[in-house]
Amino acid sequence: MFAWKEERTLTSNLTVQYDKVLFMLEPNEVTRPLARQRVTIVDYPDGRIAIRHKGRELPFRTFDKLQKVNQAAIVENKRLGEVLAYIAARQKEQTEGRSKKAPRRQGQRSGICSRSVERFSR
Repeated sequence: MFAWKEERTLTSNLTVQYDKVLFMLEPNEVTRPLARQRVTIVDYPDGRIAIRHKGRELPFRTFDKLQKVNQAAIVENKRLGEVLAYIAARQKEQTEGRSKKAPRRQGQRSGICSRSVERFSR
């Protein structure tokens, strides 16, 4: 199967950035010793991403810096409506896009990290 592969170095916090998305490895007995080690990011044509170290796939969460605010979130949460409307307006002004290097169509990533959404809804 064809896939785009890139080598990256994990931070001491077990994070790695690829295509303007921050990937956070789940801290466990396998991933903790990998701080500052090289990992391989595998970007499949169907939009899936895998992070591997020596052939072993590692569990991770994502935080997408370019993700858009869902309009339904603005309607559902009236207290934060003004804040979310402001964020949506700023995102419309944003001209920054994904990397052109990796072969992918726009809009194939899943949503914002659930912790980020929880932080806004409190």
